[in-house]
Amino acid sequence: MLLERLRTAYLRPASQAVISNSMLSGQDPSPQQINTSPRPAKPPRKRSEAAGLPRKATAETMEQQAESISLAAERMRRYRKRQRAGIRCLAIELRVTDIDKLIRRGHLKEEMRNDDPAVIKAIYDFLDSE
Repeated sequence: MLLERLRTAYLRPASQAVISNSMLSGQDPSPQQINTSPRPAKPPRKRSEAAGLPRKATAETMEQQAESISLAAERMRRYRKRQRAGIRCLAIELRVTDIDKLIRRGHLKEEMRNDDPAVIKAIYDFLDSE
Protein backbone atom coordinates (compact mmCIF):
# COMPACT_ATOMS: atom_id res chain seq x y z
CA MET A 1 0.00 0.00 0.00
CA LEU A 2 2.76 2.42 1.01
CA LEU A 3 4.86 1.43 -1.98
CA GLU A 4 1.93 2.03 -4.28
CA ARG A 5 1.44 5.54 -2.85
CA LEU A 6 5.12 6.32 -3.23
CA ARG A 7 5.17 4.93 -6.76
CA THR A 8 2.22 7.06 -7.84
CA ALA A 9 3.79 10.13 -6.24
CA TYR A 10 7.08 9.34 -7.97
CA LEU A 11 5.48 8.84 -11.37
CA ARG A 12 3.68 12.18 -11.24
CA PRO A 13 5.33 15.18 -12.88
CA ALA A 14 7.73 16.93 -10.53
CA SER A 15 5.39 19.91 -10.21
CA GLN A 16 2.62 17.65 -8.89
CA ALA A 17 4.55 15.14 -6.77
CA VAL A 18 4.05 15.71 -3.06
CA ILE A 19 4.89 13.16 -0.39
CA SER A 20 3.49 14.15 2.96
CA ASN A 21 3.59 12.57 6.40
CA SER A 22 0.01 11.37 5.90
CA MET A 23 1.04 9.41 2.80
CA LEU A 24 3.91 7.78 4.67
CA SER A 25 1.67 6.89 7.61
CA GLY A 26 -0.88 5.18 5.37
CA GLN A 27 -3.57 7.86 5.53
CA ASP A 28 -5.05 9.40 2.42
CA PRO A 29 -3.79 12.96 1.93
CA SER A 30 -6.31 15.74 2.03
CA PRO A 31 -6.82 17.83 -1.13
CA GLN A 32 -5.00 20.71 0.53
CA GLN A 33 -1.87 18.56 0.94
CA ILE A 34 -1.61 17.71 -2.74
CA ASN A 35 -0.15 20.45 -4.87
CA THR A 36 -1.45 20.05 -8.40
CA SER A 37 -0.62 23.49 -9.73
CA PRO A 38 2.45 23.65 -11.91
CA ARG A 39 5.39 25.66 -10.58
CA PRO A 40 5.96 28.96 -12.35
CA ALA A 41 9.04 28.88 -14.51
CA LYS A 42 11.90 31.09 -13.42
CA PRO A 43 13.28 33.44 -16.05
CA PRO A 44 16.79 32.53 -17.18
CA ARG A 45 19.52 34.32 -15.25
CA LYS A 46 21.84 36.68 -17.00
CA ARG A 47 25.58 36.15 -16.73
CA SER A 48 26.01 39.40 -14.82
CA GLU A 49 23.47 38.29 -12.21
CA ALA A 50 25.10 34.89 -11.85
CA ALA A 51 28.44 36.57 -11.21
CA GLY A 52 26.91 38.91 -8.63
CA LEU A 53 27.39 41.98 -10.80
CA PRO A 54 24.76 44.68 -11.11
CA ARG A 55 22.40 44.35 -14.05
CA LYS A 56 23.49 47.59 -15.65
CA ALA A 57 27.14 48.46 -15.35
CA THR A 58 27.39 52.21 -15.19
CA ALA A 59 30.56 54.20 -15.59
CA GLU A 60 30.49 54.97 -11.86
CA THR A 61 30.27 51.32 -10.77
CA MET A 62 32.98 50.32 -13.23
CA GLU A 63 35.23 53.13 -11.98
CA GLN A 64 34.69 52.10 -8.35
CA GLN A 65 35.48 48.49 -9.19
CA ALA A 66 38.61 49.48 -11.10
CA GLU A 67 39.72 51.71 -8.21
CA SER A 68 39.27 48.95 -5.65
CA ILE A 69 41.17 46.49 -7.83
CA SER A 70 44.01 48.91 -8.38
CA LEU A 71 44.26 49.73 -4.65
CA ALA A 72 44.41 46.05 -3.79
CA ALA A 73 46.95 45.46 -6.54
CA GLU A 74 49.08 48.34 -5.26
CA ARG A 75 49.04 46.93 -1.71
CA MET A 76 50.12 43.55 -3.06
CA ARG A 77 52.94 45.13 -5.07
CA ARG A 78 54.25 46.93 -1.99
CA TYR A 79 53.99 43.75 0.08
CA ARG A 80 55.93 41.70 -2.49
CA LYS A 81 58.58 44.39 -2.85
CA ARG A 82 59.11 44.47 0.94
CA GLN A 83 59.18 40.67 1.02
CA ARG A 84 61.92 40.54 -1.64
CA ALA A 85 63.94 43.12 0.29
CA GLY A 86 63.53 41.17 3.55
CA ILE A 87 61.53 43.98 5.18
CA ARG A 88 58.47 43.48 7.36
CA CYS A 89 55.80 46.10 7.93
CA LEU A 90 54.73 46.24 11.59
CA ALA A 91 52.55 48.55 13.63
CA ILE A 92 54.08 49.09 17.06
CA GLU A 93 52.98 50.96 20.16
CA LEU A 94 55.44 53.28 21.86
CA ARG A 95 55.19 54.59 25.39
CA VAL A 96 55.89 58.23 26.08
CA THR A 97 58.95 57.09 28.02
CA ASP A 98 60.30 55.38 24.87
CA ILE A 99 60.02 58.66 22.98
CA ASP A 100 61.71 60.42 25.92
CA LYS A 101 64.64 57.96 25.63
CA LEU A 102 64.95 58.73 21.91
CA ILE A 103 65.13 62.45 22.78
CA ARG A 104 67.72 61.90 25.57
CA ARG A 105 69.93 59.82 23.27
CA GLY A 106 69.81 62.52 20.60
CA HIS A 107 67.87 60.63 17.95
CA LEU A 108 64.83 62.95 18.16
CA LYS A 109 64.41 66.66 18.83
CA GLU A 110 62.06 67.68 21.67
CA GLU A 111 59.79 69.72 19.37
CA MET A 112 59.37 66.72 17.02
CA ARG A 113 58.00 64.32 19.65
CA ASN A 114 54.43 64.48 18.21
CA ASP A 115 55.55 64.20 14.57
CA ASP A 116 55.05 60.54 13.61
CA PRO A 117 57.42 60.48 10.60
CA ALA A 118 60.12 62.08 12.75
CA VAL A 119 59.62 59.46 15.49
CA ILE A 120 59.84 56.69 12.90
CA LYS A 121 63.08 58.16 11.54
CA ALA A 122 64.43 58.39 15.10
CA ILE A 123 63.65 54.72 15.69
CA TYR A 124 65.48 53.81 12.46
CA ASP A 125 68.44 55.93 13.54
CA PHE A 126 68.47 54.24 16.94
CA LEU A 127 68.31 50.74 15.44
CA ASP A 128 71.01 51.53 12.88
CA SER A 129 73.37 52.93 15.55
CA GLU A 130 73.29 49.81 17.73
